[in-house]
Amino acid sequence: MTNILIVSDSHGRKNFLEDLINSKNYDYIFYLGDGADRDIGTNIYDPRFIYVKGNCDNYYSDFPLTQTLNIEGLKILITHGHEQKVKYGIEYMLNFAKSKGYKLVCFGHTHKQVFMEKDGIVFINPGALKNGDYAELMLDNKTIDCKLLNMLN
Repeated sequence: MTNILIVSDSHGRKNFLEDLINSKNYDYIFYLGDGADRDIGTNIYDPRFIYVKGNCDNYYSDFPLTQTLNIEGLKILITHGHEQKVKYGIEYMLNFAKSKGYKLVCFGHTHKQVFMEKDGIVFINPGALKNGDYAELMLDNKTIDCKLLNMLN
């Protein structure tokens, strides 16, 4: 089983990120942008960190806009989502994911928590960490389980 912390949109709440990282032993930490250039800090050297650039991150940052991973037999897309127009719905992202063979898509940008499946693809948005929102993802032999959580509740 693989345990993953998913966060996005910390927008300066580095302390929230630190608290979550230190709260549990995660195999991976997906950071989905908007605060990556400020809030990850020295965690960038942590091999568990997989991160992408969001629309509010430094324009000149060399962080990737997307990353592709294969974990527990699943092809996973990590993105902030602004380039896939997620504020207007997931149709563009769905078509992109289908065309590339993704089974799991993790995105941020909208500040709204999402855990849903459509056309055989699972979509997860952890919400905005600046509001305390995050997600815990458990992968086990192509099985996907996700908890949408809030550290302020």
